[in-house]
Amino acid sequence: MKKSAGTREIGLQYGEVRVVSSSSDWAVEYARARKAIVACLGELEVTIEHVGSTAVPGLSAKPIVDIGIGASTTEDIERVIDALEHGSFIYRGDKGKSGGHLFVMESAPAFRTHHIHLVLKSDPEWSNYLRFRDALVADSALRDDYARLKQSLAQAHRHDRPTYTKAKAAFIRRVLDTR
Repeated sequence: MKKSAGTREIGLQYGEVRVVSSSSDWAVEYARARKAIVACLGELEVTIEHVGSTAVPGLSAKPIVDIGIGASTTEDIERVIDALEHGSFIYRGDKGKSGGHLFVMESAPAFRTHHIHLVLKSDPEWSNYLRFRDALVADSALRDDYARLKQSLAQAHRHDRPTYTKAKAAFIRRVLDTR
């Protein structure tokens, strides 16, 4: 794990799964990355949100900061892709319903510190990011259940991130279906 400027350790080797205790530094990392994104985008109007587990105070998480960018049109999506590719963001393609257009930030080759998910605001994925985050923030019992699940799955799938992610899907779907 690497240290980012001014914060404790952040990041994971590509494919690694490790869940660590919550850190207030994740909000600092989000703000730093958001500032870099805004600088790249200039006048482009998008919505930028801290999403995923690092956006939920008190929730254990993989130490990779997830950021959602919501665009209004497909033309805006293309403009954002072009702008971010000219910044310090690595474009990993359109992951469709598995995260939209994915960008990563790395502190070393294949050592990821941030995932940036670019989707249309009209896409259900956008509202799902926000609804799931907000449900975990609002409900400490739900947050604790999710933390236990993630810890268990991280131990079982230490070097298999796709299986770890897929195994969380039923929990996430249940929360979204009831909120």
